Amino acid sequence: SNREYDKAIEIFDLAEQAVPHHQAIYMIKANYLFSKKEYGKAIGKYTDLIELDPESVEAYGNRGIAYQSIGDARRAMADYNRAIKLAPQDGWPYYNRGGLLYRMKEYRKALKDLEEARKLGYNVPQDLLRDCRRKAR
Repeated sequence: SNREYDKAIEIFDLAEQAVPHHQAIYMIKANYLFSKKEYGKAIGKYTDLIELDPESVEAYGNRGIAYQSIGDARRAMADYNRAIKLAPQDGWPYYNRGGLLYRMKEYRKALKDLEEARKLGYNVPQDLLRDCRRKAR
């Protein structure tokens, strides 16, 4: 409900005032805003977090998902690329970028990323891989 949402935001704001520039509080608030489909506000919070910690793979990845949610593929791609550069050993940024490439109908590139994500231990849905392989031919 709106009342619960307002109360949650009020609590996050109080926490930010009590412990300014605390990365975990920023991340929790950003993720909450994202979960409520407040993508613009979530992007702002992820950006604040990136300013505090320019090496935050999670902030880049999550902001990329938020950008993708509002249809900004260019910024989403930039954030996924940055997350991969910061953590090439993590599968989930490859999965996110692969999913975006798939939606952009860049099936060969998508397949490469999805297979890399799987190789790195990310649980990529088999039906997505199958479909991507078929479309990449």
